[in-house]
Amino acid sequence: MRKFLTMALAMVMAVCVALPAYAAGPSTEEPIDTAATEEKKEDAPTGVSPEGVTYWVSAPSESIPSATAALSEAGIATPAGATATVAYLQDIHADKLPLEMTFTIGGGDPNAKLYVMHWNGAIWELVAEGTGNWVHARFTSLSPVAVIRVTGVPATAGGRTVRTAPQTGETMTVTYIALVVMAMAGLVAMKARKKEM
Repeated sequence: MRKFLTMALAMVMAVCVALPAYAAGPSTEEPIDTAATEEKKEDAPTGVSPEGVTYWVSAPSESIPSATAALSEAGIATPAGATATVAYLQDIHADKLPLEMTFTIGGGDPNAKLYVMHWNGAIWELVAEGTGNWVHARFTSLSPVAVIRVTGVPATAGGRTVRTAPQTGETMTVTYIALVVMAMAGLVAMKARKKEM
């Protein structure tokens, strides 16, 4: 009975330690204060996201020589006969992260594909994609942002797809390793106790 109780308590402890990592969702992330690194200019266009994050834009610090090439870097092929153009290109700054924004790009083509891209320092990466004249994106890091519009795309039954921008840092691997280490420690403790008896 003691072995069972010891093992059960070890498992409960492991779950309790890991629970905060699983409970945290996108809306409960600790805001990152970027005000110290990005100074807002008085005349910069501003906005407030639905979550209450203040953001502003400035002239882009990167350029896109070819919209088709930027899509290709992100692994997106431009369909034959379609035209890819840069519809929006700005640096976006915010007082905290994550930041969610909706981009509305006119043009009247209901089959147009919109791709929100951000510059990761080396290549343009896909953040979100949509069909029609608007797309919603969620940013976990600040960088130059572009919306590439692809027109002349055949109609499909697709819709809007939202992806989270890639985030650098630790992953759940750390939690898994901690759980394994704690389980091993529990087994060693049980084995040592067994030898004492």
